[in-house]
Amino acid sequence: LPTPNSQLPTPNSQLPTPNHYCFIMASLESAPPKHVLVYGAGGQLGKEVVRAFREGGWTVGAVSGRSIPEASYTIELQRQPEHDLTFALGVLRERPALGAVVCVAGGWDCGTVSDETILRSVDAMYNKNVRTSVMASHIAAKCLHPRGLLVLTGAAGALRPTPTMLGYGMAKMAVLQLVSSLAHPSSCLAADVLALLPGVLDTPSNRSAMPDADHDSWTPLKVVSKRLLKWAEDQDRPESGSFITLNTSQGETHFVPIKAFAFQVEG
Repeated sequence: LPTPNSQLPTPNSQLPTPNHYCFIMASLESAPPKHVLVYGAGGQLGKEVVRAFREGGWTVGAVSGRSIPEASYTIELQRQPEHDLTFALGVLRERPALGAVVCVAGGWDCGTVSDETILRSVDAMYNKNVRTSVMASHIAAKCLHPRGLLVLTGAAGALRPTPTMLGYGMAKMAVLQLVSSLAHPSSCLAADVLALLPGVLDTPSNRSAMPDADHDSWTPLKVVSKRLLKWAEDQDRPESGSFITLNTSQGETHFVPIKAFAFQVEG
């Protein structure tokens, strides 16, 4: 597995231009390689996404703070953003183009504007949700096949005011702005991009924290991961730039695209 000690490009070294990457030369008529990068592969949803793509016959690269044995290879992060991004691009440069990039990294925190720790909370939510999404997007801009798919994770709750979890709501809304910008015709990202907006995911940690909740309204991880695989293989893929809400009721989940930012300012 690649490690941070394996011929790491130095931060001051000249990175190859996009024209040096083999994916730029790929024909738009060719199918994207079955090669996915899962950013946040060590989390509960990330592990399930890795498993689903492996079972679907894909080569799976994992981006995580630790080795992911279930993945084909792992890009281990050192929590040094510039270093990590340079290292990741160096590893991916030696591999085939990506057919999909799925970012399920993130975090949650509560906090109001009057809390003494509000700045710390906002910084933490930015680092866990926005910066990870930007890093995944940068990798996609460099390494994703033009007919591939980038998926970033927002939150259904961010579509409404979040006064008691201010940093979280702000960060997740920023992810939606990122998706909308990447899907714009003037964006340098050729591939499709979607925002996944889950409500409550059915995870062991959520069940432990909320044992008396209505679990039938929570979305199972396998349902999410299988749908991501389907979209990556261009089956019923929503229009690029879509925000996809996950509505689960009585154990049945519906993936509902919504209009990205219904309000638009001309000019």
